[in-house]
Amino acid sequence: MTDRRFGRQRRLLAREQFDVVLRRPQVRMASGPFRLVARRNCAGFARLGLVVAKRVIRHSVDRNRVKRCIRETFRMAMNDLPAVDVVIRLATPLPDIRQTAPHEPLNNLWERLSAWGATP
Repeated sequence: MTDRRFGRQRRLLAREQFDVVLRRPQVRMASGPFRLVARRNCAGFARLGLVVAKRVIRHSVDRNRVKRCIRETFRMAMNDLPAVDVVIRLATPLPDIRQTAPHEPLNNLWERLSAWGATP
């Protein structure tokens, strides 16, 4: 069985790690309200950083729900992704976040990132 745990080594934790990806991305993608920037890393596996601003989603419950959804879709796709540092940002508010989870645009981003990583 494939390991799908999302431990500390799979996360971008320090500001410097975010800055490297945000200032010099090698790929940029968008799908729905989400924006993805990524840069190859030396860790040998994909790592994730999240940016969900209070001005985009006001209530912390809703921000946490969005972050949980992003982490869950990443966890399912991380073994298919190349060795990259990824930062996902929510650019626009999600309509009815309490009713539906935004899995489709996120899965689209992971598939496109996987295809990008497969090219030399």
